[in-house]
Amino acid sequence: MASVRIEDVKTIGIGVDIDLLARTGFESISDEDRYRLKTQGVCAQRQVGVFMLRIRVPGGKAKAAALRRVADLADRHGHGSLHITTRGGLELHHVKIESVPSVFDALAEVGLTTKGTCGDTVRNVIACAHAGTYAGEVLPPEPFVRLLHDRIVEKSDATNISRKMNPSFACSPNCDDHVATSDMGFVATPDPAGGPATFVVWGAGGLGATPRLAIELFRNLPQSALVPAFDAVVSIGKKYGDRSSRAKAKIKLVVDKLGVDRVREIFTEELAAAKAAGSYGAVQIAEPLEQAAAAPPRDPSGFVASDVVAQKQPDRFTLPALVPMGEIATHAARALADAAERYGDGIVHLTPDQNAEIQGIRSADIAAAREALARTGLHTRGRGGIGDVVSCVGLEYCPIAVAHSMTMGEEIALAFGGLTDAPRYRDFRIHVSGCPHSCAKHQVADRTGRRADRACRRARRSVHPLPWRQRTRAAPRDDVREKDPTPARRVGHPRSPFRFRRERACG
Repeated sequence: MASVRIEDVKTIGIGVDIDLLARTGFESISDEDRYRLKTQGVCAQRQVGVFMLRIRVPGGKAKAAALRRVADLADRHGHGSLHITTRGGLELHHVKIESVPSVFDALAEVGLTTKGTCGDTVRNVIACAHAGTYAGEVLPPEPFVRLLHDRIVEKSDATNISRKMNPSFACSPNCDDHVATSDMGFVATPDPAGGPATFVVWGAGGLGATPRLAIELFRNLPQSALVPAFDAVVSIGKKYGDRSSRAKAKIKLVVDKLGVDRVREIFTEELAAAKAAGSYGAVQIAEPLEQAAAAPPRDPSGFVASDVVAQKQPDRFTLPALVPMGEIATHAARALADAAERYGDGIVHLTPDQNAEIQGIRSADIAAAREALARTGLHTRGRGGIGDVVSCVGLEYCPIAVAHSMTMGEEIALAFGGLTDAPRYRDFRIHVSGCPHSCAKHQVADRTGRRADRACRRARRSVHPLPWRQRTRAAPRDDVREKDPTPARRVGHPRSPFRFRRERACG
């Protein structure tokens, strides 16, 4: 792709004849079409001749039938496993170009698409992991997330923005962590006068090599104006991103160049223009239901079960399923779908921490649901703890990575797994990114693992402290990350299952 100027490809157009490429084969794909394929969610892998397909799952809510379909496709066209992304989406790996049209057709049958999941596009919309179950919820995210998802897919091929944009939605001001590091975010906020809830619009956040915290763009946005506000932020990316340099093209750097006040003015101008243009859908929820949270059930020992979360609905609970490094075998994915249908609400809720949840479980069914997951090797305890490592796909799959982040994450999880139940480490996040693009969001962890060395067999694996977390959105934009003199700690474990994949990849 180095010989191709991406801006030129976007100017010509990102439409691509995938059926033709499937007939002519991998060797016939030009560099220009490789980029166009990315914008359709068909991304290069480190392994030559195969692709990664990234699937949109709006808000991370995957119906049981849809998850089964993706598992079937992984068996038929992939390599027998799925990957849960840090945006609550799914990935298939090792898919040949000849199989892509069939995969697309099969995904469409269950309401899924890969459109716009890679390249300079608007990515999957993420929402609170506990959306719909949290007693403090101001607005239910699902209808708004679906509205934005439909808008993104509808406009994807015609959207020419300077760099990718990550949208997020928070159901209340208490769960806006992901908004803090997103290009655009919408936080549902109650009306002090008792009227319909509104949104606070945030924007220009992001991680990568130059992390920035989002800034507040607008207050008291009516629910009916959500799509125009979304279009307004997209317009900033179209008109003001620096297209002369990929490193300077994100809208977070527009704030550095023009200043916070000017960017707010631009947003207000673009919002007015988007409203005047008309032709957009809207959702209006007058007042959310107020429901008290149930008390968590207790283990026979008398201690509150640490893996079960009470929902706002009476006698309904959420049970997490930990997915190490987001990589889940197809038989385990089917077991999750079965458990969601049998014990929950029929949906597998994929979370930005690369885990899954079954929601809507009755207290009488918790033990059976937990046992059903345990039979497939999925643990329910330890979420958010030191052994629940978040990792990008790294050199195991990614062609631009410089580290085997999944191997490193597996070794860290095994090395510290014995501390999972220790009170000090129950809320202790470790994220591992394989390159500065920060797909694992290592800047928002308690500790992070990063590598910039290609020497697979002799490189050490290190864990470095980071003092900055998502919760510190009020911190100044120029004080995002500080150096920490704490020495790195070497970790390693001989039983890491990813080690063998790494050794094959390194040759």
